[in-house]
Amino acid sequence: MKVTLYTTSDCPNCRGLKKILKSKNIEFNEVQDLKIMEPLGIKSVPMMDLGDHNLMNLYQTMQWLKTI
Repeated sequence: MKVTLYTTSDCPNCRGLKKILKSKNIEFNEVQDLKIMEPLGIKSVPMMDLGDHNLMNLYQTMQWLKTI
């Protein structure tokens, strides 16, 4: 599974989510480039993509993490 995490460096929720992903041994690519996020319609972070271009916000991501 290819996981992409869209974050910013000053986002506390992003830092927390990264810790959770690491604790569950989920590998992810981190994107902090606003020029990449803007065309995707990302207006808040963290957002996560499981590789199917279906972006999940923090709440949706946490719900997904409960299922694995």
